[in-house]
Amino acid sequence: MVSMLMALVFTRLLLDTLAAKTKLTTIKMFSVFRNPKFDFLGKRTIAAILSLTVIAGTWIFFIGKGEKNFGVDFTGGSSISFAFDQKQPTDAVRTVLTQAGIKEASIQYHKELGASADKAKETLEVKVPYESGNAALQSINTAFSAQGYHDISNDTVGPQIGSELKKKGVMSLALAMLGIIIYISFRFEFAFAAGAIVAIFHDVLITVGIYCLCGRQLSLPIVAALLTIVGYSVNDTIVVFDRIREDIKLMHGGKLSYREIANISINQTLARTTLTSLTTLLTVIMLLVFGGGAINDFALALFIGIVVGTYSSIFIATPVVLLWHKEKKV
Repeated sequence: MVSMLMALVFTRLLLDTLAAKTKLTTIKMFSVFRNPKFDFLGKRTIAAILSLTVIAGTWIFFIGKGEKNFGVDFTGGSSISFAFDQKQPTDAVRTVLTQAGIKEASIQYHKELGASADKAKETLEVKVPYESGNAALQSINTAFSAQGYHDISNDTVGPQIGSELKKKGVMSLALAMLGIIIYISFRFEFAFAAGAIVAIFHDVLITVGIYCLCGRQLSLPIVAALLTIVGYSVNDTIVVFDRIREDIKLMHGGKLSYREIANISINQTLARTTLTSLTTLLTVIMLLVFGGGAINDFALALFIGIVVGTYSSIFIATPVVLLWHKEKKV
């Protein structure tokens, strides 16, 4: 709401004031592309093969990994964070946990932003099954007390709650997609809604696949990231769709096919799509570099999703719309 208010009222007021009170007649902006004429839709078959290959490859890995893809939020268990003075190898920590009878444990060091901006501080995060939380806490505190290890947080989720959270996470994504189908079908037509939904499924599947391929686990913050990616992707896609609709009205009665007009529209919005993605990525990269723990996981999922979402807005969404319109003249 604030973004719309700034864009529609205050930005317009500022520009009107500049035009009326100064000699400024034009505002030059950085130009990424000068009259681009790329044949994006001509590469749609290659793009489809590439996307299907990435989805198949990453999801074969995902399925093979099974429950290990899911964090404590969804499977139930304990997530314990430790601060320390002298860092110990993860193998040494795993040995201590194994001796305590804990064979299944996720052990990761995360960089946290320290008291001073120029010095990063690390914490150890250990995730273990629900019934092993106290044993893990006591064994690490005891074994590495001389190295200054001590717990700073201990979050526990029961198996039943974890299963419920997993269902609600899937439901939230499904409801978001249903709302998008209804809105775009009403605002444009069903062909556009189908293109947007295929692009969203594409983005979610690839983001989850690559994210888990990086050795990360799905958690509630990642569901939040996926919902953010869904919104970002459909926003980018709607910009392209809106330009296609405008160009169809402008070029109605000509000799251009639907495919040719759609290609022109993608090229016309290419600079906007590129600039939006790059500026958004700058923010996400800062989170990725300086954020620790769950923020780092969230930022990684967003980074993957924004890159994939930009790609799908160009190479996936519009080609699906073309399946309804084929090569008909407009």
